[in-house]
Amino acid sequence: MERSAVDLERGRLRVSGTKGTVDGDLHEKRVVLRRRDPASTEEFDVSKKAKGGHGGADKYILDDFLAFARGERPPECRPDEAALAVRVGLAARLSSDEHRRVLLEEID
Repeated sequence: MERSAVDLERGRLRVSGTKGTVDGDLHEKRVVLRRRDPASTEEFDVSKKAKGGHGGADKYILDDFLAFARGERPPECRPDEAALAVRVGLAARLSSDEHRRVLLEEID
């Protein structure tokens, strides 16, 4: 079971799944990955600003998609993984709009 929650006023995001939890703090500009094993916690500094959409990754996303569409290589992100990412984003937005936890099962 996966869950997501967003608190835009506090600049916080949490996504929980069967393998761990990701906590994002927009004010402190950090992301923490907590796996079920407490010894495997990782923290990432996301304070560096990249130019362009998706933190500067748009060019790489487009290049990867075009290479996949031309049959040159498999995609870095499979369509089912991309669909899940979109569902998580939609759930996060609904959570923010309605000030409640939203389960991915609620997102078609």
